[in-house]
Amino acid sequence: MQMTAPEKSRLREELIKARKAVLPAEKELKDAAVFEKLLALPEFARAKLVLTYVSSPIEVDTRRLISYCVEKGIEVAEPKTENRDMFFVLMNRDVKVVDFGGSICIVPALAYNAGNYRVGFGGGFYDRFLSGYDGFSAGLCYREFIREFRAEGHDCPVDVVIHD
Repeated sequence: MQMTAPEKSRLREELIKARKAVLPAEKELKDAAVFEKLLALPEFARAKLVLTYVSSPIEVDTRRLISYCVEKGIEVAEPKTENRDMFFVLMNRDVKVVDFGGSICIVPALAYNAGNYRVGFGGGFYDRFLSGYDGFSAGLCYREFIREFRAEGHDCPVDVVIHD
């Protein structure tokens, strides 16, 4: 049985409130742990291109990841949206990525479940993108935001969820 729209809306509100309650010092430790685990992934080590969101204050930090990639000469692309489509552009060049070969996609979420499905911010952009993406995908999450919830038919799981 799928979640109703009001149930999903209430869950999003609850998750956003809980995310805002994470203390800055605690968040820094959690972000560092997630970053180290991401670097340890063989799929990340092989990546020639990292598709990543630019984190907001309530999301798992990706700024450290972006800096690391730039320092190591790994291409980084960020998502852009137009109408109901999401695409990626190379950072600092605004060039649309058309070849995702050798890439890893870092996927944001408010929460993940045990099946690697996510509750996002709404809009379905990542689900639509992931449905046609044949690269490796990794979700970033804090341990306390691994929750049980029902996935919907259009939801796409990530390959792995990395948490603190």
